[in-house]
Amino acid sequence: MQIKQALTHAIHTLKSAESSNSAAFLDSTSLLDSGGALDSGDAGAYSPDIYPLASHPTQAAPESTRTRFRLEAEILLGFVLGHDRVWLHTHDDHILNHDEQRQFFTLIDKRAQSCPIEYLTKRVSFLDMDLFIDFGALIPRPESEILVERACSLLESIISANTHTPHTRQNPHIIEVGVGSGALSIAIARALPQVQITATDISESALAIAQKNIEHFGLADRIALVQTSLFEGVDTAGVSLVLSNPPYIARTYPIGKSLHYEPACALFGGDRGDEILAEIIRACARESIPALACEMGYDQRISMQQLLESNGYKAEFYTDLAGLDRGFTAHKKL
Repeated sequence: MQIKQALTHAIHTLKSAESSNSAAFLDSTSLLDSGGALDSGDAGAYSPDIYPLASHPTQAAPESTRTRFRLEAEILLGFVLGHDRVWLHTHDDHILNHDEQRQFFTLIDKRAQSCPIEYLTKRVSFLDMDLFIDFGALIPRPESEILVERACSLLESIISANTHTPHTRQNPHIIEVGVGSGALSIAIARALPQVQITATDISESALAIAQKNIEHFGLADRIALVQTSLFEGVDTAGVSLVLSNPPYIARTYPIGKSLHYEPACALFGGDRGDEILAEIIRACARESIPALACEMGYDQRISMQQLLESNGYKAEFYTDLAGLDRGFTAHKKL
């Protein structure tokens, strides 16, 4: 079977899957960037299940849908063959062997069942990084890039202040609660070489994925991983900031099919959704952590503002790419 024939069959399979269950299929965490041009394995990670945006209609326009089917099929075939999409276009008469066909259509079948494309290719793009990802960790979303930017800005202020007060000069030490794939800690460590990080997670699988990414970027000497709840047992002396993108979906919130592939412990924050965020804030207050930077649910600003205020923090909230409340930075009041 030639590449062009394989892609035609794959596109038909994806289209049929959507036709039979459009709501389940369209909840995928992938895909199109503004130009619809991604290399093999690349994927943005928008999820309307977590980020319900009015600007992303449930029913895609026909042309957009056809483009998405082709893009996904080309990404998966490029992954199997080890080539980018340009190569596929210039070698569309290339004959796939039996094993290549089997691998490709196995991936297409899984994709047709709403399995996120990032888990199929084991790759996810975050900022300027290409990260390893697997089923044991939440797929990093573009919205979390804003959290990284906010945390880096806060840390740069701390570094600048330390520079002007020599008697207290020291490299900032931060704690990330819920490291997942390691995307946030790695991005901050790469942006700010002065920062030391202790990153925690309750999941052994997530820690193994994070370790692989940390070692890939040569940051094992700057990011220490600890398996624990929140930052229990971690020395907080001298910690400048606690960072977290914790689970914040309410347990009863109806999620789409693709999110069932992601670890529940990284999605659900409790009956209301904000319980783990509340635990983090209270733990930081008990340990006199001077600053926090956290992602949150789009409907949790009021509860977070009240909780931060009652625990002695002054917060500044920020919005996501759609203008919805998505997180905060906070400083301990003097």
